[in-house]
Amino acid sequence: VAPQDATTLREGAAMKIIDAPQAGIALKEGDDVLVDMTCWHSQTGNLIMASGLLSNEETRMELTEALGIWHTFMLHATHGMTFRTWTTAEVMPENVTIPMTCRVKVE
Repeated sequence: VAPQDATTLREGAAMKIIDAPQAGIALKEGDDVLVDMTCWHSQTGNLIMASGLLSNEETRMELTEALGIWHTFMLHATHGMTFRTWTTAEVMPENVTIPMTCRVKVE
């Protein structure tokens, strides 16, 4: 469950900014960004994935509609921002059926 001070971006998905630069440059459609992401199962707390475990480096994202709910999150972020997300299984892409809590740092 998302904390009360998180911003609801759409039903079943919320975001809370943890850290942001003073004059962060907003991300926009088509940007190619590096993210350092760690995600846990929202109900069990088990680690699902982390950028470092996947490839020992940050994950690259191109901000297009193909990202699904992540597209929505990222267009609310700025370069240098760290945020946490809360998602239900219903809002995730078809191949992801797990409610997740993620920490995302955008480069």
